[in-house]
Amino acid sequence: MTSIVSSRIRAKFMVKTPDCLAERQTEELSTFSLQWYLDIRNAVADAGYRTEYEWSESLQPVTSPDGFALEACWVVLNAGMKEQVARTIWERVRPQLEAGLPLAFRHQGKRLAMWLIWDQRRSLFEAWERNGRSVHWLASLPWIGQITKWHLAKNLGVDCCKPDRHLVRLAKRTGETPAGLCERLSKLSGDRISTVDVILWRAANLGLMAEAAKGAEGEPDVSHL
Repeated sequence: MTSIVSSRIRAKFMVKTPDCLAERQTEELSTFSLQWYLDIRNAVADAGYRTEYEWSESLQPVTSPDGFALEACWVVLNAGMKEQVARTIWERVRPQLEAGLPLAFRHQGKRLAMWLIWDQRRSLFEAWERNGRSVHWLASLPWIGQITKWHLAKNLGVDCCKPDRHLVRLAKRTGETPAGLCERLSKLSGDRISTVDVILWRAANLGLMAEAAKGAEGEPDVSHL
């Protein structure tokens, strides 16, 4: 996830939130505030994942069959697997995929799906383009389902969120949909919708929710997420 990061993106981590925003935390027990999100974002950055924020904010739509297929194959591999484990496997099998070599991992269903996507990448990319880059069309790809289509859409440059279990639980605490929660925090913070999703997912993945919520009186308890 390498990109040229603008000073505007880097500067976001240096912005101090006005006291009036912090005071709003106590107004509604059911609402995750802007200050809460900024604390989560800073905690993720401090944990060594600032580049994920920069990548998401700088992400451009995929414009080539190869780029389309690589993102789709990564999502297929990552489905149902801890991201850190999937990343290690991906670093090994991506060069094999691009070179036309057998993929060195055991899951036969995923191997076949990845090979099919890679082999037909040009026709699949053209079909996605013909369908207006539809998120819902992505579910027609092998091993891409109703949840993972949102993951793939995000990686292809669509500004959306993936309603995975972490985000569904968070949204349930506020009485919002996952999309509604991310859209609200996106409008408050100026971050992309998909960036909010990345930050909240990574915080849950790393177990940072409870740490970031310390001292945030009035915020919902998410220490179990």
